[in-house]
Amino acid sequence: MITSTKLTVKTFGCFSIKRQVGENTLIISESDNVSRKLWGLIQYLIIFRKRGVSRGELIDAFWGDDFSGSPDNSLKALIFRARRALTALDFPDGKEIIRAEGNGYRLNNTICFDIDSEKFEAYSNRAQTEKSPAKKLENAKMALRLYDGDFLSSSSEYAWAATLNVYYHSKYLKLCKSTVSALADKNNFEEIISLCKRALIIEPYDEMLHCALIEAFTETGAMQAAMRHYTYIIDLFISELAISPS
Repeated sequence: MITSTKLTVKTFGCFSIKRQVGENTLIISESDNVSRKLWGLIQYLIIFRKRGVSRGELIDAFWGDDFSGSPDNSLKALIFRARRALTALDFPDGKEIIRAEGNGYRLNNTICFDIDSEKFEAYSNRAQTEKSPAKKLENAKMALRLYDGDFLSSSSEYAWAATLNVYYHSKYLKLCKSTVSALADKNNFEEIISLCKRALIIEPYDEMLHCALIEAFTETGAMQAAMRHYTYIIDLFISELAISPS
């Protein structure tokens, strides 16, 4: 029987699940030698853990209409492997983690999940709804720190993961730009430089962020850095996109 425990889940960048057991930190991640479909199943069960998922839904999500064998047997085998993979987090019985429920499966609801994408969503929403400019900015910064790469990039071949990735990526860029504007109003150009450098690693072709970085360089007197970045943008857009930036 699983007693209440917490799993820390990283969905941005490299997917991983972490559990603290006494003084030991146990981690499983997509860098382990496990199939992408197995990771995808675990991810799906975590993301949609607040409701049970039917076998038919899982078969549609991971096999679609192209599967010619027995998808139900393949799903059972994948569930077995997923349960075994999760026991590496020092759970005694995988069946107590991924439970059969009705015509489908559900994660044990006594497990507490601390998930970066859900915290990102919460901080982003607070950044929009807070009335205090200081609190808006504080929540925006907290959200931006959590986003360090695509959402579940190892599962990008699946429509459900790709759709959520587009959603989070768009939300991240929008938050970056509103935060740049708020920082510019406070003349915090050093913070703008740091924010834009990080954001442009994630989204290298966003002209607004490039412009904001150049302007922040000039405002801090770093004219050579501004010119170098301007030249870099011209070369990047012409060589990679075969267009000149606006």
